[in-house]
Amino acid sequence: MSFTGISVIVLTYKGRAQLENCLASVAEALRHSEDEIIVTEDGEDSKTCEIIRSISERFQSPIKHLTLAEPGRRLATLRNRGFLAAKNDIILFIDHDILLPLCFLDQLARYHKPAWVTACRRFFLNEKSTQMILSYRSPPSKAFSFCTKFNAIVGRWEGWRFLLPLRKRLPGGIPQSWRGAAGFGVAVSRRDFENVDGFDSRYDGVFGAEDWDLFARLEHVGVNFGYLPRKATVAHMHHPKAGHALTNRNYQFLGQVIATRRTQATSGLSKLV
Repeated sequence: MSFTGISVIVLTYKGRAQLENCLASVAEALRHSEDEIIVTEDGEDSKTCEIIRSISERFQSPIKHLTLAEPGRRLATLRNRGFLAAKNDIILFIDHDILLPLCFLDQLARYHKPAWVTACRRFFLNEKSTQMILSYRSPPSKAFSFCTKFNAIVGRWEGWRFLLPLRKRLPGGIPQSWRGAAGFGVAVSRRDFENVDGFDSRYDGVFGAEDWDLFARLEHVGVNFGYLPRKATVAHMHHPKAGHALTNRNYQFLGQVIATRRTQATSGLSKLV
């Protein structure tokens, strides 16, 4: 049976403690030497280098580190650069405030299919649980205890749907709407990503919608969307919500992409090669 490697691209901006715990959870989930971790950083923070070195030595896992000297919310460009540095056919994009369960990469390798985007289910850690992890009083794996999951979704009834074992949502099942997915955690096949020229960097500089732009263009070329089983649900660490208006320029760009059924990025991977 052939082995399929996974490239995990972690986007960070002054994450520090969040990044350290995120990388630890990813490193623990690695299955084989072909799996790899790539950190793409918006700006340059010397602390990030220390964190990467520490995690790499602790888990005996080399980690690539890519930076853009001046920070500027260049999420699309950073993810594209991470993709160009990746060697595997399955590409997983996550943010630095995400924790992976130990089984995650096994589940992704098992269920991911070409011509499908595999989106992450998530539950939100409350502030107390997050601080316990960030202050090293609890290991990242503590995020996946039953009590922590339960406390995370109390008062958030919509959160329950992310923990339901709805098998028809798996890749290869009933296609799901891309509007339920987001850039915090999503996997795509190399060929599908290249087919639409990756993320569109015209979204850089303003928060939001660069992920949905990619998803819409993938759907326009026939790519479907599915989710992993309940056991692969990721934990999203608590942080203040970023303020952004749904009427900003990025959502106007997105509306144009949907209306015209555009498939190619206006400024994507090909601009970086």
